Amino acid sequence: MNKDYIWITALVIGVILGTIVLSMIDPYMIAIFPAATFIGVIYLHQKELTIATSIIVLPLLTSTIFSMEILPVPGGKLNNILMMLLLIGFLLNNKLKFSDIKLGTFFYFISIILITSAVIRTNHVAPYSVEFWKEGYNPVKFFLSHGLIPILTTLPYLIIIGTVRTKKDIEKIVYYLAMSMGIFAIVILLVFVFRVPFGSDFSTVREIIGIDHLGMHGNNIADFFIVGFPLLLSMALAGDNPKRKWFLMGTAFSLMAVLIIYSRTAYAMIGFSVVAIAFLTKKYKILLPAVASVLIIVMLMPSVVNRALSDLDTGEANAITAGRTELIWGEILSELYAKKSYDPWRIAVGHGRYGVLSLATFRNQKMLRVTHAHNMYIDTLVDTGVLGLGFYILIYLYLLSGLIRKFIKFKKANDVWGSHLIVGLFVGILSFLFRGLTDSFLLPQLTNSYAYIFVAISFVVLRKDYTHERSIERLEETYYNN
Repeated sequence: MNKDYIWITALVIGVILGTIVLSMIDPYMIAIFPAATFIGVIYLHQKELTIATSIIVLPLLTSTIFSMEILPVPGGKLNNILMMLLLIGFLLNNKLKFSDIKLGTFFYFISIILITSAVIRTNHVAPYSVEFWKEGYNPVKFFLSHGLIPILTTLPYLIIIGTVRTKKDIEKIVYYLAMSMGIFAIVILLVFVFRVPFGSDFSTVREIIGIDHLGMHGNNIADFFIVGFPLLLSMALAGDNPKRKWFLMGTAFSLMAVLIIYSRTAYAMIGFSVVAIAFLTKKYKILLPAVASVLIIVMLMPSVVNRALSDLDTGEANAITAGRTELIWGEILSELYAKKSYDPWRIAVGHGRYGVLSLATFRNQKMLRVTHAHNMYIDTLVDTGVLGLGFYILIYLYLLSGLIRKFIKFKKANDVWGSHLIVGLFVGILSFLFRGLTDSFLLPQLTNSYAYIFVAISFVVLRKDYTHERSIERLEETYYNN
């Protein structure tokens, strides 16, 4: 008897029995359980689909559609279930094969250990999270939201580190990123056109787009574009990029989306990216349309200009940073290093995840009513201490220095595609690190998932066993010509 028939028959019987049992708990299971099984089987047999989906859906995971609870269990939301399907499908479809202990592998597992240990140490925040923010606190939901999701959103990082080895593979990953950003930007534009009332101020626009439809603060939406835009722009300028038009479209849609989310940091980082990429790629011509675009925005969109320049006329750091300097950063650092509360152990290893909630500064309401420091370096210092912060800083320094060396190598080989890839990664990571001065996180989060993908691609490019077909082809041509 054919083994495939036995397997399919067993699966069908299992689905029928499972549907009957689960439908007694919830009638919707009649449709949900067979559909979930069908999707799961597809992912088991289509590794490419798993990789593409895991990247493309990232920015939309907290949207109203993905946040719908479709199972009558804690955390039974569509985004949780989808990411679990992707993870299981990928692991069963293509087991991770690490040839030896590489730095990328080390970084991933040490990061998971850091975040896991930090989550385990979140018991100190439970009373305060109940008192201030989480009525009806549920420990299972707390773990699913703050323990499982950060790990699952690093799934693309895990896939790239574990399987990607060639230029052709990286081309696909970069293309999926472009699709992800393009779709995300189009969704933002559609919400703006059809859901935001005409003449709304920037606070209303951000609330409707971010909170009501995408489930994120406007600054968190900006995180995706701050990191992803440099890569899109750099690849759009690469002359031998076969998908150049798609990158150009993604760049255009991203710029329009950034304009209407009213993030001053995003405006600054986009400007920095354009100048940096023009300088590194020597495509100075892009500065002319960039300047023209700024002039058009000044004339046609005064609300964007007002937002970009808000509080700059005061000349005060606290006003420009929306109270962060004195009312958040100053208060947190003062407590950490105050003589009466100084604890060398806490300084070394931190207070655990969401450590800000355990500080007296937060409990006594001496800082703004926020649950994190709005500075990823201070957040990481509080959560994981000097050791954890130092670990991440060293990793990023290693990556940036390695990318510079690789860029020089590709330029000498006259490899346009490779050099533009390196420029996009380098400027994207720099933008992420600069952005962290006012918000974002170093520890795994949905909003920094693009940054983790950039880190993964960078590790692959810097590996000794990375295969760059274009360079090999040109070396062979040079050898035979000589």
